[in-house]
Amino acid sequence: MTKNVFIIFILISFKLFSQDIKEVEFSELDFEPNVDTTFVLTKQNEKFLSGTYKMYDKKRKNAYTLTNFQNGMVIGTSKFYEDEILIGTTEFENGMQNGYAIFYTKTGGMIWKIHNVDGKKHGKSWFSDEGDLYFIDDKKVSKLEYEKYESEKQRE
Repeated sequence: MTKNVFIIFILISFKLFSQDIKEVEFSELDFEPNVDTTFVLTKQNEKFLSGTYKMYDKKRKNAYTLTNFQNGMVIGTSKFYEDEILIGTTEFENGMQNGYAIFYTKTGGMIWKIHNVDGKKHGKSWFSDEGDLYFIDDKKVSKLEYEKYESEKQRE
C-alpha cells in the first residue's frame, strides 16, 4: 500500500512539474527584433511566448526546434532537429545568444561552433570549411588582433 501511494505521489509530482510542449508553425509567430537584431521577442496571437515550444515550418515538418521562452525571450538552450536527429544547439541568456551555437551533420560531423556574447559572434569560433576564426563584436579579426583585444581588456 505504502509503495503504491509513493508511486502515485511521484506520478502526480512529475505531471505538476513537467512542462507541456506546445507545437507552433513559424508562420503563426510574430517577431519583434531590436535595432541590431541581437535580441528578438516572440509572440503568438499578440501574446508573448512562455514555456517550451516545438516550432516548425509546414514545408519541412521533419525539421523543428525545441525552444524555451519566458515573456517572449528565448532562454536556455534551443535544440534543432532534423528527422528526429539532434543537429544543433544554441545557448541563450536574457533573450540573446550567449555561449555556443553548434551545428552538426546528420552523421555527427561538426559543421560549426560559434561563440556568441550578447547576440554577437565574439571570441574563437570554428567552421568546417575555414577552421578557426576570431571575432570581436561580430567583426571578423585576426588571431593576433583578438589576443591583443583580450589582453587589453584584462588590464582594465
